[in-house]
Amino acid sequence: QWIQRSIVDNIANGVLPIAPPILSRVFQELSGGVVNIASARKINELPFPFHYAQMLTVMLMCYTVGGTCAAGYIMESWWSAAGSTFFNVFVLWAVNYLAA
Repeated sequence: QWIQRSIVDNIANGVLPIAPPILSRVFQELSGGVVNIASARKINELPFPFHYAQMLTVMLMCYTVGGTCAAGYIMESWWSAAGSTFFNVFVLWAVNYLAA
């Protein structure tokens, strides 16, 4: 890593006069960060199963139709039913598209 090389070079030149226990802790934290980045990359590279993605899309379509009908049946005014349905359906589809 270039950060570790830079730290070691500057300690050897006298730019960073750091005590050895503190320096070892710095290297521990840097290595822990590298491990966390590798773990995040593994999660990012793992594909979401196709069948689950298809089932989520079908469920969102059912909710879009069913939520609209339920809101129209439960709420007294048409504008509150339309507004709440639009907001709920829009947010759920937006989360679905952001996750894809």
